[in-house]
Parts: sequence; structure tokens; C-alpha cells
Amino acid sequence: MQELRHSRQRDAIWEWIRDRHDHPTADSVYTAVREEFPRISLATVYRNLMLLADQGKLKIVDAGDRVARFDPNIAEHVHFHCTKCGKVVDIDAPELIRSVMQRDFSGVGRASACSICLQGICKECEAAGGASSEATQSESKVA
Repeated sequence: MQELRHSRQRDAIWEWIRDRHDHPTADSVYTAVREEFPRISLATVYRNLMLLADQGKLKIVDAGDRVARFDPNIAEHVHFHCTKCGKVVDIDAPELIRSVMQRDFSGVGRASACSICLQGICKECEAAGGASSEATQSESKVA
């Protein structure tokens, strides 16, 4: 495998994302890093995020909304995606992951990892009336 050249831009991306818990998108990272590197492109940010993921420093999170998010927490954990506000949060649920991984998938193959993302309404959106507005949206789709 070819050794990667040192990159100040990659270092800046890693410095910005490494302690985050909000699962930023490439666009979010791009907006933040552009303050230090005004000529950086979104493609460069995305390529470097993918390199960091390939190096095992980031996980790519698929929250079911067709947007790649990046997570520096590489430990096994579950995600919760609020379908109202879009927030993605970590859930420590080792028993859930363990139960999935212990299942017999012999008809398909042997699982070596799993990614679980629950979807629903977060407590903040629910408190602000998110559950009732989602129910209203569902009812209007049926009508």
C-alpha cells in the first residue's frame, strides 16, 4: 500500500472532526475547514474524509436520509436519526449489537460487523410537537 503524503488540509479536517458527536456531513466539514483553507474544494474534503474512514479513524454513517455522515466514534454503537430535525445521536446498546451478531446467518454468510440506525422523533422535537406534526403529515399523505 502506498504511503500517503502528509496534508495540512487532511490534518485540519481531522482536527475539526475528531472530537465531534454530531455526525457532520461533508458539506458541514467543508464549510468549517474553508475558514482556514479558503481555496479547498468540497471534493478534497470528501476525498480526505473517505481516506480517514479507510484508515479506520472515522465511520461512515448511513442514517437513511441519503446523506453520508462521518463519525469519529469508531467503537461499536447504534445511531438514532430524528426524522423531524435530522439530528443523529449515538446510543450505547451493546446488547442489541451482540444479539444481531449472534444470529445464525448461515443461509447467507457470516456477519463480521453491523450498522444499526434507528429512526424516529427525538425527545426535543417530540416536546416541541414533532410527533403530532408527523402524524398530521402521515394523515395528509393517506387522504
